[in-house]
Amino acid sequence: MRNLFLFITLFFADAIKAQMWCPPGATWYYNSGYGNMIHYTQISYTNDTAVNGKTYHVIKRMMHWEDQNGGLHTFLIARSYTYVENKIVYIGDSLNPVLPFDTLYNFGATIGDEWHLSPGFVEKCKATSVVVLDTGNIFINSVPLRFLKIQINLKGGITPPFGNLSPVTDTIVERIGSLNTYFFGRAMCMTAADLPPEANSLRCYSDSALGLVKHHPVMECDSTLYNDTGIKATKTHQPYNLFFNPDINLFQIKNLSVEELEVHLFDGLGRSARVIKVQEGICTLVGKDSAMGLYFYIVYCRGVVVGSGKLPVY
Repeated sequence: MRNLFLFITLFFADAIKAQMWCPPGATWYYNSGYGNMIHYTQISYTNDTAVNGKTYHVIKRMMHWEDQNGGLHTFLIARSYTYVENKIVYIGDSLNPVLPFDTLYNFGATIGDEWHLSPGFVEKCKATSVVVLDTGNIFINSVPLRFLKIQINLKGGITPPFGNLSPVTDTIVERIGSLNTYFFGRAMCMTAADLPPEANSLRCYSDSALGLVKHHPVMECDSTLYNDTGIKATKTHQPYNLFFNPDINLFQIKNLSVEELEVHLFDGLGRSARVIKVQEGICTLVGKDSAMGLYFYIVYCRGVVVGSGKLPVY
C-alpha cells in the first residue's frame, strides 16, 4: 500500500511538472504605471484552438486601472497565441500563417544557449539577445520547476545601428516565465522613452495545480490607484507618492515603505540621467534647475519594478 501511495504521489508530481506552459487556470498579474496612474495588466490563458493540426494556447491581455474619481476601467489590449515544441514556447499575435511566431522562452536551454527577443513592433529587439548563464531546479509551492538564469544583452538608440546598453539579468521559471521583466520580452529591449504603459514587472502568477505565487514585495495582485498631487495612497500598497509643483517644475517622491526605493531617471532619449536611493522622507527627482525636456522614471523596490511614468519639464 505504501508503494502504491508513493507511486500515485510521484505520478501526480510528474504530471504537474510536465505541464511547463499554460496549464489550466494560468493567470499572470503585472504591475503597470503610466503618468500618475497605477494599473495592473492581467494575462489569462483562456482556451486552446487547433489550426492545421497544431494546438495553440489563446492568451488574453487585459489592463485594469482606476481614475481620479475612483472609477474602475478595463479594456482588452490584445489576444496572443503560443505553442510549445521541444520545450520551446513560441508566441505570435495572429494565427495568420504569413506572420512569424517568435521564441518567447526556451525551457530546454542549457548554459550558453541563446535566442533573440520577439521583435513585435520594435526593430532593435531583433538585435537583442538572451543568453543562458545557469540552469537548475527549484520548488515553488512544493512543485519542482526548472529555471534558467539569463542575461539580456540590450540594444539602445532610436534608429539603426543600435548601440549596446548595460545587460540585464533575470530568472525564467517553467509555467511562470520571467520573474523580473514583462511577459513579452520585447519590452526589455526598449529604452525608457520607448516603454509602453502596458506592463513591466510580475506581481503574481497562479494556476489550478500550482496555486498562487506572489512575487511582488509590496503590491497585491489586483490593486489599482490614481496617484495625483496631494492625494495620499490609501487604496493600494504602492510604496511611494509622487508630488508635482507646476509653478517651478518640481517633481518629488515620498517613500511610504520601510524598504529602500531606487529611482532610475532617464532623459527623453532613454539615457540614464541619475539614480536616486530613497530610504525615507521626500526626495527631489527633477528640480527647478534641471534641463528642460521630457524625463522618464522607473521605481524599484528590492530589485522589482513598482512604478514608472513620465515627468514633463517645460
